[in-house]
Amino acid sequence: MYRQMIQGLIESCSNAARAGVTDYEIRNRVLREQIERLVNGLDAQSFLDWIKEDREYSYYFFDVQQSGACAKPREAAALILEAIAVDNIQ
Repeated sequence: MYRQMIQGLIESCSNAARAGVTDYEIRNRVLREQIERLVNGLDAQSFLDWIKEDREYSYYFFDVQQSGACAKPREAAALILEAIAVDNIQ
């Protein structure tokens, strides 16, 4: 379920890039809108528990955790999703 959600987010941003949307617009409009929508319908703690154990994406969990950027599950989930998308839309 979460893997499909992540792939959908990446695909949405990649489609926007192929359509000519600038990187700036993708990061500051498209990505933010997508993440907000996803996080609103997400059990953030469950997502964090899953991603912490996932072989492919656990790096992002630990990177956000080490940054000390936030303590709330929703915020951590949003930061993780943003980092994954940005790394994969190149």
